[in-house]
Amino acid sequence: MQEFFKSVRTRQQPGCLIEDAYASTTTVKLAMISYETGSKILWNAQQEQIEGNPAAAKLLKRDYREPWKHPYA
Repeated sequence: MQEFFKSVRTRQQPGCLIEDAYASTTTVKLAMISYETGSKILWNAQQEQIEGNPAAAKLLKRDYREPWKHPYA
């Protein structure tokens, strides 16, 4: 949090770039989906979708509480 606030105040890049954070978060999320479904998953990085496994693909986004809606639903 300190680094984030410092970056906001100084307008300098934080130590972890958004692209790096996205890559590490995606890896963990995909591993958890694989674990929860008990299956291997095939990740299409260009389309940001799981291919050939509808049950796993459904876990990429969560249900939102009303009245909010997922922007890509």
